Amino acid sequence: MHPEFDVDLLRTFIAVVETGSFTKAATMVHRSQAAVSMQIKRLETMLGSSRRSSLATHAICRSRVPAIRCSNTRGA
Repeated sequence: MHPEFDVDLLRTFIAVVETGSFTKAATMVHRSQAAVSMQIKRLETMLGSSRRSSLATHAICRSRVPAIRCSNTRGA
């Protein structure tokens, strides 16, 4: 069974990917940087991510850098 995701968590994740920054994403979604960090952590927990910020790091890397240069984020 797939977890049901909170739309706010997904919006925040998209903002982090689009801006490449937790701080800029916070401005975009009208939250503090700490709240954005906590939301990403919650999303990672829901997905079973084992490394802090690995989900966001992986997504930001994939959106900004050619895949070959992001190979160290594989498995995030």
